[in-house]
Amino acid sequence: KTMNAKFPDILKIRHKLYERDVEVLSPKATGLEIGILSKKPRVINTTDLIADPDDEQSLVRLMVMANEFDLPGIPVTTGCWRKTQDSKGMHLLDNIVNAYKQAYNNLKVHTKGDHIPDFPTPEKMEAAKIYGQKGYGMGDVGDNKDSKGSDLIVEETLKKDDPRPLWFTAWGGANTLAQALHKVKSSRTPEELKTF
Repeated sequence: KTMNAKFPDILKIRHKLYERDVEVLSPKATGLEIGILSKKPRVINTTDLIADPDDEQSLVRLMVMANEFDLPGIPVTTGCWRKTQDSKGMHLLDNIVNAYKQAYNNLKVHTKGDHIPDFPTPEKMEAAKIYGQKGYGMGDVGDNKDSKGSDLIVEETLKKDDPRPLWFTAWGGANTLAQALHKVKSSRTPEELKTF
């Protein structure tokens, strides 16, 4: 039996997010708020893979719940227990995404039904794998230190056709976010910076 058959009431409550009754949530909601509330959140999730097993375990859980949000990027970064990042971290992320690809058709079985969002395609999950900052802390933040991860944060934040907020989780160090903010601050006028 699918999860839908086993837990119909839980799924109805859980997926109320995707058929929101905005009047219940906020009687004074604006059109923009309604548009934002009715869509999946966007999340960029950094990880200092290899530092310890918690990120590996958490990424498996993230993959199982990946239909609940849009995940444009999973930057592999450094952290307090991983002072430099190399191909070992990306290799571990490759293994986790490969496992996701193998489980994809089975995961989709659990999204059949009204208002249950689909899982991202294996190709989309593959495209989310990128490097963030490979050096540790603020020593890897500054001019000419952009990474694919920091560039993605800026790019996703500036999307004019997507009014949803961009959520950033730092399972490792946050210097990839710091580099994105450094780039924005150093490449814009004070007036442009206010609108970022």
